[in-house]
Amino acid sequence: MGRGRFVVAGLSCAFATALFTAPALGQTAPSATPTPNPCDGILNLINRPTLASAPCAVAPNHVLVESGYANVVSTGAGSGVAANYPQAVIRVGTFDPKFEFDIFAPNYTHSNGAPSGWGDLALGTQFNLGSNDKAVWGGGAIVSIPTGNQAFTAGGAQYTADFNWVYNLGPVFGLFGTESFNALSARSASGAAQSYFAFEPSTGISAQLSPNMVLYGEHTYFSQVGPGPGSKSSFDFGYEQALNSHIELDVEYGFSPPDPTGLKQHYFGAGLAFMN
Repeated sequence: MGRGRFVVAGLSCAFATALFTAPALGQTAPSATPTPNPCDGILNLINRPTLASAPCAVAPNHVLVESGYANVVSTGAGSGVAANYPQAVIRVGTFDPKFEFDIFAPNYTHSNGAPSGWGDLALGTQFNLGSNDKAVWGGGAIVSIPTGNQAFTAGGAQYTADFNWVYNLGPVFGLFGTESFNALSARSASGAAQSYFAFEPSTGISAQLSPNMVLYGEHTYFSQVGPGPGSKSSFDFGYEQALNSHIELDVEYGFSPPDPTGLKQHYFGAGLAFMN
């Protein structure tokens, strides 16, 4: 779901708190096979469905559109079921092959027994900083604008800066990760916006079973899940399939152990990406 990270609202008085607190650039599981250009191919560009962010940018004269759906089940402090979609990001190549411009469309959350509504709009960039025969590294930046419905907006602008990387271990396995620094906002019980900082590192391992098929597993740590509650972790696992050079499909499962408020979540998701 793509840092393809999407915003999923919690089900409780913390309804506006996202499972992944800010929209961020997404990271597909990286290709473990070195190529003349390590950013060639849709599987090396795609930001779905991991939480880590890709170190590559969409090439000039290309547009990559990613979208998805997730069904989130919450238990503990605020139980319920929520569907989140379209998880859409439009990634536009620029004149510079190492730099792109991104538009993160608002997500709609439809919940069982609680308010439903739209989240916030976000704008961002993603860029490649370099590579060698084993690794690729890059970065990204996002500004989230509080345009969503009251139960789902952060209530204030949010800012994210990422350092993204992949490292090839061999012809099959690779490591990937993102170190994400976030100035976030969340609504208090009274409805007032409160700012807080969160460091969110993600690290994963991928297995490229064929040039068009990747499996991955990933762990993400959130130093803060709100202005005061404390830290949490999440784990996600998925499968990606490139049907051709233009279309990618993915399915994923993730879960988070109880956070400091007692909220526990797991989700199933699927996605589609298209590049011209």
